[in-house]
Amino acid sequence: MPPAVPTGAVSLLVINRDTQTNFNSEIVVNGFTPDPTATLRSYGIPQDEAARTNATPAAQDIATNTSSAPVARFRIIFRHSR
Repeated sequence: MPPAVPTGAVSLLVINRDTQTNFNSEIVVNGFTPDPTATLRSYGIPQDEAARTNATPAAQDIATNTSSAPVARFRIIFRHSR
C-alpha cells in the first residue's frame, strides 16, 4: 500500500514511460476506505504540449478533477508518453 500522509490521504504516482502503448490497469488499495469525494491530479500529453508550445501557465499545470464516488479498487488507463 502507498504511504499515507498524516491526514489519512493516499498518494499514488504512476508513470508510463512507454512511447507507444497505453496500459489498462487495475489499482487496488487494500485496507483503505476513501472519503466520499476524492481529488484527482494528472499530468500528461496535454500539459507537455502546452509546455512545448509555450501556452499559458495554467495549461501547463497539473490537471485537477474530483470524483464523487471514489473506491479502493478502480480501473484506469495510463496513456503513453511521447
